[in-house]
Amino acid sequence: MRSDGQMIQPTGYVEEAIELAKKEDRPITEEDFYRDPEKKKILSQYGVVRILALSLPVRERILGVLYVDSCNNTKEFSEQDRIFFYALTRQMAFALENARLYEENLEAKKKVEELNRELEIKFREQQEELEEVRDTLEVNLRELERRYTYHNIIGKSKAIQDIFDILDKISPTNLPVLITGESGTGKELIAKSLHYSSPRKDKPFISVNCAALPDSLLESELFGHKKGAFTGASQDKKGLFEMAHHGTLFLDEVGDMSLKMQRELLRVLQEGEIRPVGGRDVIKVNARIVAATNRNLQDMLQEGSFREDLYYRLNVIHIELPPLRERKEDILLLAEHFLQSVVREENLPPKRFAPESLKKLMEYSWPGNVRELRNFVERTALMSSNSVIGPDEILLDFSAKPLTETSLKDTTSLLVQELRAELHAAIREEILPELVAHQKKEQNTTVKKEDIWNQLLELPFQEAKQKFIELYLSELLKSTRYNITQAAEKAKILRSYLHKLIKKYNILEEE
Repeated sequence: MRSDGQMIQPTGYVEEAIELAKKEDRPITEEDFYRDPEKKKILSQYGVVRILALSLPVRERILGVLYVDSCNNTKEFSEQDRIFFYALTRQMAFALENARLYEENLEAKKKVEELNRELEIKFREQQEELEEVRDTLEVNLRELERRYTYHNIIGKSKAIQDIFDILDKISPTNLPVLITGESGTGKELIAKSLHYSSPRKDKPFISVNCAALPDSLLESELFGHKKGAFTGASQDKKGLFEMAHHGTLFLDEVGDMSLKMQRELLRVLQEGEIRPVGGRDVIKVNARIVAATNRNLQDMLQEGSFREDLYYRLNVIHIELPPLRERKEDILLLAEHFLQSVVREENLPPKRFAPESLKKLMEYSWPGNVRELRNFVERTALMSSNSVIGPDEILLDFSAKPLTETSLKDTTSLLVQELRAELHAAIREEILPELVAHQKKEQNTTVKKEDIWNQLLELPFQEAKQKFIELYLSELLKSTRYNITQAAEKAKILRSYLHKLIKKYNILEEE
């Protein structure tokens, strides 16, 4: 721009003045060109006498350059002119910067508004999905409550009604429950019914089969583990106790748990806390314990294979499930229920049992209990092509007589024979060699195995059994130099039970 207000087109000297002002960030005047004769000559050709180029700085950046010149020979740029142009460059710089920022803000605002619209759409979609999931979970929970509430358990027999009375009383509580009964009687169903009829029904129901896992895996499953605790522990893992927090933990087949794991379980029940495998910190847990077994824990207590203190911790409430053969009035109800269920679930045409078929179902002993009945009904319904299932389709093994008092006596007799055979084998293979060696040492005479064996065979079963235990305990204690702890570990029984046996059979330490 000339001093007379006319715009000029950039020429070489103008561009050079602009670049020099940007590069050195200082006022550029004609004096910068007069030092060079060639440049001075160029200025003269254009009639330019005065030059002023000022940069437009903002925050250590140069946005541009204000260039002015004059062709007036007699008038220089005064100090007042310079102050004016300097102030103008600052105002221009701020104006340009604000314009740039405004454009950027407008662009950013558009992007934010666009992102907000997208987020709103995604949020609504996620809300709808969450609502669907929540509705589905609510329906599933209500279905679980409906399915597993004990009021839906099939049975009108007095034995089942008595169990319902117990469930009515204990469902609102947090007391531990021990469920016993033969395999297939529905122990897990009762456990689930307890949970879904309790105040904990909205929390997890976690189950574990204690007989299905070795100690090392069962410990990790119950209590969890930390990363690197053992080979294959690539990350931390929650235990079932922690997963069942505020819910219910169902310990199935608890009678098959080893003494070591019984001790660990007892500690958790006493202290209400767990320590993950490989971890140092303890974790507080609050889970209702429901345990189940088909074994006779009373016998196991006598044998020393189940801890007495753990037994009383678990057996606060005891529910004994009767076998199906002892509640025959429930068989027809269950059979009809299972038949209609499989017809509905598998979209089968309507089916029913003929009266003769129902009679055969009633006559069978059902050694596998409710589980066997359900499997049989479902299999028969699927395989039958008739709407009425006839007696010729009731393919049950009636050669296996139902368990009666007589058959139980026969079974007991067979068990006695098996125990006698096992005792004889143990005496022949383990006790006799040690007894022979002992008598040789004491009498310094030749003793024949056959003589001792024949003497034992002359004894009645109970006396032979007692003699065997005495010999076993005596040799066991000698082998550990009468260290009770080592002897109990070697025999895989509790120290307290070994003490009882020593006292009962009057086993004295040899001097």
